[in-house]
Amino acid sequence: MAQQQQQQGSAGTQHAASSSDSSSSNAPPQQQQFMLHVAFRLDRSVGSNHAAPEVQLQQPQWFTDYLQPLSLPTWVPQSSLLEYVPHVTEQLSRHLQETCPAVLLRFDFVNALSAAFGAPVEVNMQSRSGISSGTSSSASSSGRNQYSSSAGFHVLLEGQPLLVHITMSPAFPGEAPSVVLQSIRRPGADSIVTLQNIPWSPRWPADEMAARLFNCVKQKAPNAVPRDTAAVPGGSGVLLL
Repeated sequence: MAQQQQQQGSAGTQHAASSSDSSSSNAPPQQQQFMLHVAFRLDRSVGSNHAAPEVQLQQPQWFTDYLQPLSLPTWVPQSSLLEYVPHVTEQLSRHLQETCPAVLLRFDFVNALSAAFGAPVEVNMQSRSGISSGTSSSASSSGRNQYSSSAGFHVLLEGQPLLVHITMSPAFPGEAPSVVLQSIRRPGADSIVTLQNIPWSPRWPADEMAARLFNCVKQKAPNAVPRDTAAVPGGSGVLLL
């Protein structure tokens, strides 16, 4: 009778990417450990072939929340666990080096936006679509772990309160964020305006991205948002004009 034998190989790795002064508790930590689980099936029957083991990577929650899933290397027949683990470690390290900078940039960008617009009224860093999150991912996992991030800010335009909604698509920073202005006191479809031609370069640091976006909102908002002349000026928020 076939018996099941479980072995574990440590595919622990550390990534040195760090977020500059990231105050969000949801930011990916600087050091995390990954655990590789390998299950060998032992068949003592005569002439049996050595089938490839079942391989599974246990990963931190932030990995499944923010990064694309990792496809583990193919197990080479007749190879050992000691030979396989270095391949996993190398592939995992490369995956983190390629994907973590863009994730950390999101947190830096939101922090820089907060310095310009003031404290956000809401932040959502994990608006995701694709495969469901979990604590492990097998070698046969497929799909892309794509998500958007957003932040909302309360500002004043000539004494009238506005909400500024900034959304980063899955293509961030290669794609500029969308900026939507919403009048709080003016109901109707014309109270929501999407700004066009946002100045943007994925090569800018987060502080410059936020500063240019803030200046763009300050310049375009007066002509983009209808005035509510009947409302009494007042409220709190960063003063645009």
